[in-house]
Amino acid sequence: MTDQTYAIKPLYDEHTEEVMEIFNHYIETGFSAYFDQPVPCMFFARPREMSRGYPTVVAVSPESAGVGFALLHAYHSAPIFNRTAETTYFIHPEHTHKGLGKLMLERLIGECADIGVDNLVARIFLAEQGQPGIPHQKRVCGVGSAGRGRKKVRQGS
Repeated sequence: MTDQTYAIKPLYDEHTEEVMEIFNHYIETGFSAYFDQPVPCMFFARPREMSRGYPTVVAVSPESAGVGFALLHAYHSAPIFNRTAETTYFIHPEHTHKGLGKLMLERLIGECADIGVDNLVARIFLAEQGQPGIPHQKRVCGVGSAGRGRKKVRQGS
C-alpha cells in the first residue's frame, strides 16, 4: 500500500548526497548498480548527464529526505531506438514495499509522451533482498517481462 505522505519531485543536484547513499548501498549489497566498489558523490554527474533531456525524479519522505530516485535515459544510440528509453531506479531499503517504485515509475511513464518515448526498458534484479521486482510492477503498472537472464557460473578446469 502506498503511503500518501511521500512526494515525487524532480531530481536536482541538491539530492546528490542522499541519492549516492542509496546507490552505494546497492553497490555494497548486490549487483544491480553494476559497480563493485562505492563511488564518490561526484559520480552523480554521470547519470545526470546521461539523463539530460529525460525526466528524473526523487521520492521524498514525510521528513523531507530523499529516499528513492528514478531516471530515464537513452536506451541505445542507434536511430531505430530514438523512441525507446531505459529506466533506472533505486529505493532506500527502509522505504521499500511502500509503493514508491510504482509512484516513480508512473510519473516517468506519464512524462514519456512529452519527450517522444513510447517504449520503456527496465533491467530489474529480482534476487536482491527478496524484493518483488518485475512481478509486482507488472501487476501495478502494466509492465511486461520480455526476457530473463540466468545466473551462470563457469566451473574451473
